[in-house]
This record gives sequence, C-alpha cells and structure tokens, in this order.
Amino acid sequence: MRRHLLKWDGARLCARERLMRVRSLAKAMGMERPSPTRAKGLFSWFKMCLAAWLALLLLGLGLGQQLFWMGTLGGSSSEAWDISSDGMWATGTSETSDGWFHAFLFHYPPMPPWLWDLGTLPGGFWSRGWGVYSEDSQVVVVGEADTGVVHAFYWYGTMTDIGAGCMCFGEPWSGRAYDVTGLPDSIRFTVVGSSNHEVFNAVRFLPEPCLPLCCDIDPPPEFAYAVSRDGRVIVGGWPLAFIWQDGVCRLLGTLPGHTNSAAYGVSPDGSLVVGLSGGPDRHGFYWTRSTGMVELLMPDVVHNCIAHDASDPDPSGVGFFPRIVGAADLGSGDRAYWWRGLNRIGEDLNLLFADLLSDGSVLEVATAISADGRYIVGYGTHRPTEQRMGFWLDTCRHEKGDVNCDSCIDDADLLAVLFRFGEHCSGCPEDINRDGIVDDADLLIVLFNFGLGC
Repeated sequence: MRRHLLKWDGARLCARERLMRVRSLAKAMGMERPSPTRAKGLFSWFKMCLAAWLALLLLGLGLGQQLFWMGTLGGSSSEAWDISSDGMWATGTSETSDGWFHAFLFHYPPMPPWLWDLGTLPGGFWSRGWGVYSEDSQVVVVGEADTGVVHAFYWYGTMTDIGAGCMCFGEPWSGRAYDVTGLPDSIRFTVVGSSNHEVFNAVRFLPEPCLPLCCDIDPPPEFAYAVSRDGRVIVGGWPLAFIWQDGVCRLLGTLPGHTNSAAYGVSPDGSLVVGLSGGPDRHGFYWTRSTGMVELLMPDVVHNCIAHDASDPDPSGVGFFPRIVGAADLGSGDRAYWWRGLNRIGEDLNLLFADLLSDGSVLEVATAISADGRYIVGYGTHRPTEQRMGFWLDTCRHEKGDVNCDSCIDDADLLAVLFRFGEHCSGCPEDINRDGIVDDADLLIVLFNFGLGC
C-alpha cells in the first residue's frame, strides 16, 4: 500500500486540497471526522488546519533531525570513524593543541568538553581511535597508539596496551585494532585488527589467545576491519576482501575487471558485508551469501565510490533498509553518500540534508552508521572554521512528519497519524508537534512535507 495511496506530483498543494485528500482516504478506511462534541468551542475543521499550518510557518519546530559538528581537541582537524550500535557514542582522531593526534570519545547529546581526549599509552605521543562499542551506559574504544612502536589498545576508562598481536608466520613488530564488540568483562569481548612484520596480517587480538586469521590462504589477508555484534563474523581484506566465520575463512573476490578488494564494514547481525573493489577505477560493493559481490548503484556524476559501513536489515520489511554509508568522488571532491536499500541508487547526504548545511559546510565522508540506520558519523569541511571536522548526523525528519524515522515522508507516516487520530498521548511519535494530542496540526505537518526525502 506504500507509495500508492497518495501520489506526490512535486508541487506544494494548498492546505484545503491536502485536507480533501485526507478526508477521502479516511472515508475509504472507515475513519470518521472528529465528532461535533469533541470539536465544540474550537475552530472549524478547515480553519483549525489552516491555523496550525500558519503556526508552523511562523514558529517552526526544533525537534528531530540534527547535525552536530564535533569540534577538535584544540588543533585544526578531527575525523569520526565509528559509532556505537545505539548511535549515542562515537570515536575518531583529533589534532591537539600541541600538534599531535589523539583518540577521542564523543557522546550525544554533547556535554562540554564535546570531545574526551583518551590520551596515549605510556611513553607515547599519539593515538587513533578506530572502533567503539557501548552497552548499558558503558563504552569501550579500540585503536592504535605510539609506544616507540605502534601497538593496539583498548580504552575502558583507561587505555590498555594489547600489544603487537600475532601472525601466521614470524613475530609481529606492531599492531593496530580497528573494531570491537562486547565489553572487556564479557565473554563476547572481541577485538580485531592487523599485525605487521614487513607484511601485514589480519588478526583477532582478543579473546586470548591471539588468533591470526586466514593462514590457509596465500598470501593471508592483511587487515581485519570489522566484527559482527556476536563476534562470530569478521571481515577485512587486501589484497582481497574476506569473511571469517566460526573459524572458516572465505575470499569474496572482486567486481568484474578489478584486481583487489577490501571489506570495510559488516552489518551488526553479520549478514551483509560492504567495502571497495578496485582496478582502473574504484567501486563500492555489498556482499551477501545469496547474492555474492554486487556493485552499489550510483548516479552518472560519480567517478568512484566506497562503502564503509552498513546497518542491520529492517526486521519489519518496511522502509528503505538496509542502509549503507560511504563516500563518492564527484570530480570536484568527495561527498558523503548513503544507500537506502540494496537496489537503490546512492544519494548525496549534502543534498538530502541541505537545510542543515546553510552555512556552506560539506559532508565529505560517511564512515559509520548505527544499527537502526538512523545515526551517521563521518567528517567534512566545517565552513565557519574552515577546518576538517568530525560530524554526527541524526537522519530522522520527525519534526517534518517522518513518524517512522525512515527519512522519507510518505503514506506510512500519514497512515500512522490517521490510525491514532484524536488520541491523547505523551511522547508518541504520531504527536509530531508534541502538544499532547494527535490532531489536525500533525496531519498538516505530514501533508505539507509529503514526499520529502523519498
């Protein structure tokens, strides 16, 4: 029934025309107009809608969709590289006031200081945060840090040296941790990354003992970039993308005409792998057990693209899922992109959320997405400061009528409001303007923005 109940013709319909469509739809569904008793003492149906519409134009609403630029640790740049499954925590790297780079932790809603400096390992000068996991208000970050040589670390209140890891052949000199799942005191605690001794080797640092991955492949893959929520699926790559599951390693190959590939992300449930396939050009891909490797669809203006991360598939089967985030080269520079569904063309986040970028700022790379597909982190150019800076984006358009937060205001949102029309509720998503009742004003918000983001 989605996308067929009402047809959006791209033009702004007047309030009366929209209201007539709602009345026709409500009548077809067996829904009644509010009773005279309930409407007694209020504006007429049409006048009430028109008043609400004018109030929206004059006052606006400040709920829902938000873009937050993270700032820096005192230096001139920062980059956000991972987000927790619930979307409330992020990690990355920022330049400090003394010119070194340190791993940081960010929480939304932000509290001063916006970024928490995670410091370095003893004797070191720099660190980088690559992966974050949170559970029950506890958070762990993994990355790499300087100790004279590069060592992997995890931060759980304090920074702990994991060491250089292990390799299929020889002893490692250095190590880097890229992703984590579980908390350090849980049986599920898993840290993945790479060890190095002249060549790199994908590795599972924890749980102990350290485990080099895919030693039966020649040469073994170099980097393990991501791990599923349960720790059973690990992906990575170079020179070829791989998936490791329950001790079995499998190469994913390349797109036609390409020579190398890497898997940079896996959905939290482990069913969807995303990454980059390269040759004369570079293309993002997704991989599932049923489809194999498939090139992500892009508009003609895109030269190259990359996929960094993926949300869980939508368990309800409704909406644009799963969601994949990454970046595209438009010739004039990189732009943050996402794909809402496996067979949909990629979309420029700068165009979809242009109303949040009125200061000229640019979202350049989307690096990670929350499990539900709502929150995105990455980095771009913050125009007011002319700095490269990490960002946190809430893609829900609730204040514009996106009741189910799928970033598309359509029939599903309209029906959600209609089915609860007249109900008094506190905090329910159908009460878009938060006045305690689902009524004409909420319908008008949906109708005024119908088709936005679709």
